[in-house]
Amino acid sequence: MFKIRKIKNIVFVSLALSIIALALSSCQDVTETQTEYNNGDSINQTEYNNGDSINQTEYNNGDRIYLIEYDNGDSINLKINDTVEINLESNPTTGYGWFLSDKTNESIVSLVDSEYIASEKDEKMVGVGGYETFTFKAVSKGETRIILNHERPSEEDTDLLETFEVTISVD
Repeated sequence: MFKIRKIKNIVFVSLALSIIALALSSCQDVTETQTEYNNGDSINQTEYNNGDSINQTEYNNGDRIYLIEYDNGDSINLKINDTVEINLESNPTTGYGWFLSDKTNESIVSLVDSEYIASEKDEKMVGVGGYETFTFKAVSKGETRIILNHERPSEEDTDLLETFEVTISVD
């Protein structure tokens, strides 16, 4: 009887420690992800975005604005020469990627750079995702939408997995 009780206690303690370790490791991933898409800058989404229109001076004292999936559907006010960097999760090994829609008016905001950044945590593993980064520059006054479609370019008439869209007003 004593051995059975001891074994039950060991199993219970092991299970409890495993649950605690799992919970702690998931908290760490959130922090790492936040710094990955903000290039090391500390930007708390809730401080600058409540789902309403965003004015770049409210949360960014420079000329570069960082956006992520959470910002989908927002409106942003820019000045000429301001830069917007959009970071979206991606895994090109699936054949899908983010592509700029031809509905975006590049005479107002011009795409100046795009790149894929593999996740640092798992960069040596095959098939691991990361982020696609798109950098736009406000080049003239007006209003347009930046629309990025998550799709497979090698196939015609494929269903979109997802669309990211923000409305840009340049003053």
